[in-house]
Amino acid sequence: MSQIRADNITNRQGTGAPIFVNGIRVVGLTSIANIVANTGTFNGAVSIGGTLTYEDVTNVDSVGLITARNGINVTGGAIDITTGNVNLADNGRLRLGASQDLQIYHNGTDTLYENTTGNVYFRNDGNNTYFQMGTGNEASLTLSKDGPVIASYDGVTKFQTQSYGVKVFGGYSETITAVSGTAVDCATGSYFTKTISGATTFTFTNVPTGVAYAFTFEVTLNGSNAITWPSSVKWPADTAPAITDGKTQVFVFLTDDGGTRWRGSSLVDYTN
Repeated sequence: MSQIRADNITNRQGTGAPIFVNGIRVVGLTSIANIVANTGTFNGAVSIGGTLTYEDVTNVDSVGLITARNGINVTGGAIDITTGNVNLADNGRLRLGASQDLQIYHNGTDTLYENTTGNVYFRNDGNNTYFQMGTGNEASLTLSKDGPVIASYDGVTKFQTQSYGVKVFGGYSETITAVSGTAVDCATGSYFTKTISGATTFTFTNVPTGVAYAFTFEVTLNGSNAITWPSSVKWPADTAPAITDGKTQVFVFLTDDGGTRWRGSSLVDYTN
């Protein structure tokens, strides 16, 4: 086996490096101050102690997991995720730019800051945080520290918390719940209706606890005026109102102890 021992190897003219037309194979540790190559194949691990710079790389195609230990800096373009999720650690944060804007786009557009119909849009102006959907700069929900929570409809405030409670702008309505049997399910509403044609005993179920609760009960009599109420209902003068068959009755019940005791009042004998 031949050996070459030399301190330096140059080309014939002594002006540059020699050319190895059939390649070169090095076994063992190799220290190179600078390397320029068109292509490279590494069958084992590659460890880089400094900075790996690749300004002309268009795509990085990784079959496995990419781990960035000290952050990822994207100076242009976008980050596109075809499948999968963006997962943050328990102490991770999602930080936005100076405008503090976050948009979730509806199908059909991906133009940055284009508030199209169907987009969900969060923004912060330094004082308040706004949640909105659709076009324009109209917030559907506004949150502020030590301030009100505001709910809007088409840019107009309809509900606002105050230091003393809540404020409703305009009128309010509630659903009408028809009682199918004889139990008034308090978990389903606060305005109930029922038509009876015979003697009926009513019960009140699923009464909210820890709060004051009231409901209105509209009863149409069609064949009987015999109604039996729960024993927990207390009427003025401890006497249930007299009612007439063929008329409509309106009763109001309220409780502040989860239904242990109800206060009842009535507006009776409306013409059907």
